Amino acid sequence: KDQCQAACDRWLAAWTLVKALHRPEMRTADSFQAVYRRDLYHLNNWCFELLSELHNAGLGEPSYAEHRITFAQEFLAFFPDESDDTRLEYRRAIGEALWRLGRYAEAEAFFAETIEMFPNLAWAYISWSDQYWLWDDSRHDYERGEALLRRALERPNLDTPEDVHDR
Repeated sequence: KDQCQAACDRWLAAWTLVKALHRPEMRTADSFQAVYRRDLYHLNNWCFELLSELHNAGLGEPSYAEHRITFAQEFLAFFPDESDDTRLEYRRAIGEALWRLGRYAEAEAFFAETIEMFPNLAWAYISWSDQYWLWDDSRHDYERGEALLRRALERPNLDTPEDVHDR
């Protein structure tokens, strides 16, 4: 646990350098990568791994859930032209971190907004539904979670209905 948090601290320090090197015309992580050392580890992968490790660190220390929110918001602001799937992944991270912090009303509103933005992406619904049954035993509401999944399945152009059925 301590090693994960220490690694996140270093990662976040490196993220500060990325932000300092960023220029407004760099609207995707790939465009940043094209300017700064294409032969290094890919920035998109690096950021996804940081997002994941901030989740892990946040399980033991809530301040890392806050860091996860901030990092995801900054990534989305710096790279607004990322794919819908990538933008959804970062928005999911924000909603999940809000939930983990007990900011349920804010998380609910954020997940609802995310579904409005990406109505045909199954994982927008799945990540919200998961909050009702997968993580916090004290907040289980299977009916609400199922209703969100059923709502996803009502979308005729849902991208991956099989993922919803798996849930």
